[in-house]
Amino acid sequence: SALNLHAKVEILCDHVPARIKDPAGALRDVVRYSAQPAWLYRIHDVYTIMEKIKKEISDASPHVKLEVAPPDPVMFSYWLISAMPFKFNQRVEMLREDNLAVRLTSQLSLLRDLRKVNFCCVMCGIAF
Repeated sequence: SALNLHAKVEILCDHVPARIKDPAGALRDVVRYSAQPAWLYRIHDVYTIMEKIKKEISDASPHVKLEVAPPDPVMFSYWLISAMPFKFNQRVEMLREDNLAVRLTSQLSLLRDLRKVNFCCVMCGIAF
C-alpha cells in the first residue's frame, strides 16, 4: 500500500519575530541551556550587533538622535542603508545580503571605516 505524506510548508522571510520582547533575556536563556560559549551567540545576535552600530554612531556623533531609528533589526538595517553615506556598490551588496546578522555586521564594519573620515547623514545632513 502507498504511504501518503502531508506537510505544511512555511516560507521564512528576513524578519525577526515580534514576540521577542526581551531579546537580551531570550539570548541569556539560550546560552544558559547550551553547551556553546555565550560569545558565540552574541557575535551572531542581531540585537547585539544593532546595539553596537548605535553605539558606534553615538560615539562618532553624540548629537545624532537615534530615537528615529526603527527598533526592529530588519527595518533598522534598511534604514541604515538609506541614511548612511555608503557607496552605491556597498548599498547594492548590503541589499543583496539575505542574512540579517551578516548584513548588520558588514554595516558595522563599514561604519567603523567611515569614522576615519568626516561624513554626514544623507537624510538630515548632520555631520558625524
